[in-house]
Amino acid sequence: MRQRNPQARQQAMQMFAELVEQGAKLRSALIAAQARDHIDHR
Repeated sequence: MRQRNPQARQQAMQMFAELVEQGAKLRSALIAAQARDHIDHR
């Protein structure tokens, strides 16, 4: 993101946004799996 080239900076920002989105999806999936495990063990 510290690139001086505007195109490289834009690509870095897009990649960062995608990583944030994928991280949020992973977090949701992990929470859902833990919730299912907790419910199934009752």
